[in-house]
Amino acid sequence: RNDRGESPTRVRRMLAARTWARPARRALLAADLFPSRSARASSMAAQKRPRTTARALADDDPRDDDRASETAFLASGFRYEARRTASFETRGEAFRSERAASADALRLERLPRASFVPSLTSAKRKGHAGRVAVVGGCEEYTGAPFFAAISALKTGCDVVHVFCTPSAAPVIKSYSPEIIAHPYVFARDLALRNDANDAELQHDRSGSNYDDHGALALPSNERAMFEEGVRKTERWLRNMDAVVIGPGLGRDATSLAFAREILAFARRMKIPTVVDADGLFLVSLDPLVVRGNPDAVLTPNAAELTRLARAVLGEQEANELESADPKSSDEDSDARLLAARASATRRLSEALSGVAILSKGSVDLGACSVTGDVEAKDKEHVVAWCAVNEGGSPRRCGGQGDVLAGTLATFLAWASIAKSQVSATPRDDTRHKAKDSKTSLSAAEKVSAAAHAALVTRGAAGLAFGKNKRATTASDVVEFLGDAFEKRFPAHRASYASAEETAEETETETAL
Repeated sequence: RNDRGESPTRVRRMLAARTWARPARRALLAADLFPSRSARASSMAAQKRPRTTARALADDDPRDDDRASETAFLASGFRYEARRTASFETRGEAFRSERAASADALRLERLPRASFVPSLTSAKRKGHAGRVAVVGGCEEYTGAPFFAAISALKTGCDVVHVFCTPSAAPVIKSYSPEIIAHPYVFARDLALRNDANDAELQHDRSGSNYDDHGALALPSNERAMFEEGVRKTERWLRNMDAVVIGPGLGRDATSLAFAREILAFARRMKIPTVVDADGLFLVSLDPLVVRGNPDAVLTPNAAELTRLARAVLGEQEANELESADPKSSDEDSDARLLAARASATRRLSEALSGVAILSKGSVDLGACSVTGDVEAKDKEHVVAWCAVNEGGSPRRCGGQGDVLAGTLATFLAWASIAKSQVSATPRDDTRHKAKDSKTSLSAAEKVSAAAHAALVTRGAAGLAFGKNKRATTASDVVEFLGDAFEKRFPAHRASYASAEETAEETETETAL
């Protein structure tokens, strides 16, 4: 903030003198998630259209391009960048089609997309602001699915359903009458041990819990119960706008098999999917369950990121993450860890063919590679990313990741609803008809949702810590979600679109 009225030049010099942030800045620049301004300019020099010229994220008149880019990073606690194809000239075009990205058709966005956040009007009915499903919850873990579900409600969706085991359903219902709990997840206590060397954890599912074809081995009566639970859940999911898979699911083999079926169904139906907690454990067993899913967002913490890196990228990348994790916190070690996380986050998204990754930590890092006809030499630059270190709490209590998962699901649901409505024809005036023309979310939309979810959750955590200090719990964070959301999206606003998005919407309406 420039409360004293100094000139921009003086502010830049003051920021450049703050050496405490330089290691982290250099680390992120080295990880290529924050390319220098000169690198961006050179990569965009061959653009055919004047509009595709790269713009600096700082003020436009520095003598040293690299230093200006670094200063801009210091000046902002929140960073966001997304490259879109030049064919996406309007919001309508962007939402109606998923075209292959190419090196000669890139454009730089400066702010997260926000126009999909719905305004509050009396003309809307229940369900217009989104329906979210949470798949998780077992006898041991009932708090995680509750936190994900109640966070989705507190962020602003209208209805939340939790699909859990029969033993967890009455407990979750007792937490809140606003959550609908369905006891459809069949669990038989075929536990998988958390040991990467165990035969049951191999990607080919060759353990004793599986038959010769890789399918879960169950007696005929239990198989019928399992499949009936899947069918019932799928009937409900057809009307959902987003789904969270994993919180409190447990590592029972039957529960993981259930989650696998739901992941496949959500992918076929193009339902935005947040994969968290035990859902990420399933992905580490078999990355193919999400690879190439354009609507999936993974939300790993530090341990889960290392496990995913080992399963997807190999032992070397996982070892680099583990070795970068400092035994004690200082500037250099924190910078090394941040660089390693940034590299692993981007490479995971690329290896999983466009699956978005939101890596949780002291800085929340989001990345989503853009799939399509992209030359190999340019592929690493075709990526949407965000880095969020605003707000947050030094109190790392359990359940905050579940809060983020539920918040993210609501933002993804809104993005999906907006996209379906724009994709629909003028006669498709009902919400359900618009859902029939559903298309997958773009990289920019997924990363925008991740950025907003991280900002709101970290803001709520900061407010909760300001009141409760060491006594802060996940329930306190949920309590302040409304205040954190109101700070970023005031209720009286008719639209939350940026100036660029507003211009694009006007252009789209004129074209239609």
